[in-house]
Amino acid sequence: MTISELIRSSWHILRKEKFLRNLMIYQAMIDLICTSYYYYYQSVMKNNDFSGVMISGIMVISSVIAVLAISVTPRITNYFSQLSILRFLIVPILGLIPLIFFRNGIIMFLLFMVLKALSAVVGPLFSNYYNELIESKQRATLLSVASVIFSAFMIVLFPVIGWAIDWLGFSITFGIIGIGLCVIGIINSIFKSNIN
Repeated sequence: MTISELIRSSWHILRKEKFLRNLMIYQAMIDLICTSYYYYYQSVMKNNDFSGVMISGIMVISSVIAVLAISVTPRITNYFSQLSILRFLIVPILGLIPLIFFRNGIIMFLLFMVLKALSAVVGPLFSNYYNELIESKQRATLLSVASVIFSAFMIVLFPVIGWAIDWLGFSITFGIIGIGLCVIGIINSIFKSNIN
């Protein structure tokens, strides 16, 4: 099968399989928020005169937390379904909402740690779930499609988030993102309930 045939086949599957397509967009959104927060929070630390040693220490602690999160994930999957866990991933991100009301350094620091842990487990969780949903002959191609979707999100929205931070500030920008996600979630829930 040629590359063009693989691309056409992947497009056909994603157009047909709405759930799989939405799942990939959902993963890209979570990865975008976690990655954006991770990099832009480092600028916040520098702007608030954090010493190099302090920033390095925070990075080390966040890496340890990420490793612990990955190690605990298999145990969690023994008690909850993959889909239930993936749906729960949005909850810590909604914790960004308080930032619009409380420009609190402790809250921002805790969210940095939480989102670092979240970003560490997102990849393995989604990968396992994709393996359950996608046939082996299409798996590699469709996983590449998921990566392309994330790259597109980063190329378009990462600079937009940076511009918003310059204009509105770090806490307000991520607070607005949190509120936006809440609104989307409510509208989606209402829409689904009306269909059912």
